[in-house]
Amino acid sequence: MSATDASLIPASPSAPETIAWWAAATPDAPALLGTRDDPVSYAELQARIEDFALQLTSRGLGRTDRVVLALPDGLAAVVAGLATIRTAIAVPVNPAQPRAEAVPILATVAPRLVVVAQGAETDYRESAMLANIPVISLDPAGILSRDGDGSPILTSAPTSAHAG
Repeated sequence: MSATDASLIPASPSAPETIAWWAAATPDAPALLGTRDDPVSYAELQARIEDFALQLTSRGLGRTDRVVLALPDGLAAVVAGLATIRTAIAVPVNPAQPRAEAVPILATVAPRLVVVAQGAETDYRESAMLANIPVISLDPAGILSRDGDGSPILTSAPTSAHAG
């Protein structure tokens, strides 16, 4: 797409809608370049966003529900954030915050769900569990599982991101 084609880009009200447009217009173009990951195309990013959003809605989450994302920087956090703002209210937090900060944040935000990185140490996990807030883990491929047992929350047709 050239600079003169920029006028053809529709105004989109949200980042997920803009990514969906780019995925349709330039599916193989790189959308994300990570420091540890291979480049992710717009089509692959869109598929990951759709997959994650489906995992959230299958848990009954909707537009007015808050989801705390206590995730380290990386591709999985980007996908989680984009999918969550498409589906619910994303509340990204620093997973390294101590319990003394996590507890009041959870009390104020009152999330329906807390997402943590699989195997990562974060005080948000224990703080949420003590507050009876469901905690789920996110693996590097963007698959959500019940915290602790690693079993998938939603099984769907495998995509290239999940094949293995």
